[in-house]
Amino acid sequence: MLLTGETGSGKELIALVLHCLSARSDGPFVPVNCGALPESLIEAELFGYADGAFTGARRGGAPGKFELANGGTLFLDEIGDMPMSSQTKLLRVLQERSVTRLADSRERPIDIALISATHHNLIELIAKGLFREDLYYRIDGLGATLPPLRERSNIIELAQFHLEKQAAIDGRFELSDASRDLLVRHPWPGNLRQLGHVIASATAIVDRGCLIEPEHFPEEFVAQNVLRSRSHVSATAQSSLLHEAEMDIIEKTIKECGGNISATARLLKISRSTIYNKWKRD
Repeated sequence: MLLTGETGSGKELIALVLHCLSARSDGPFVPVNCGALPESLIEAELFGYADGAFTGARRGGAPGKFELANGGTLFLDEIGDMPMSSQTKLLRVLQERSVTRLADSRERPIDIALISATHHNLIELIAKGLFREDLYYRIDGLGATLPPLRERSNIIELAQFHLEKQAAIDGRFELSDASRDLLVRHPWPGNLRQLGHVIASATAIVDRGCLIEPEHFPEEFVAQNVLRSRSHVSATAQSSLLHEAEMDIIEKTIKECGGNISATARLLKISRSTIYNKWKRD
């Protein structure tokens, strides 16, 4: 399965849920962030290595994530950041259903479910020669795109989920109406990860039994909303001033033309309907 969506949109959480609901739920769930691994280490991390494979290698070698996930689910997060050389070996492992550790000749059979995820558009990466097309069709057995938090209608329910997790530790918390409004209006560039941070920060400050108010949220979070509100007000005010200036010009020209709308339109090089529409707006 291939999960796509913005960073922080909950791809690993969905992968874990899918694992827990599958026939492999008794097996391991092994997550790997391909984007966080140096190119020199990614193959050793995924496929393992034999004794003496490289300087600093563990004596006796070590299994890779594929072996550790045997009988369960391997979650390859940010697979779009995987280097081409590693993609080639990954494709072979998926085709052969066996893995060979670095500096080893023995093939070890593996039985895993694979869930991959990325915030990249893999089709675009394929067109640029940065992702193997055959690997894409191998990992995209069933695809799903997770919407960003700003496009979801259940932001408050998701916030309540985080609050309930905190309640098990610090007691029950509730959101005030102002806090709920703030959470709904925020653009959430950091998605679910940012929401969890905002809720955790608020519950660390507020006293038990008290409502969570906007002042309990992180300062930078509240500041972002204030700036957006000011920007909106500023844009609205500018639009209003522009309209007033346009109407002043139109009215003066109408007087100069003796009330003749057609002559006014020709002089201002606008249509009669534009003049009437601006009057309707008033």
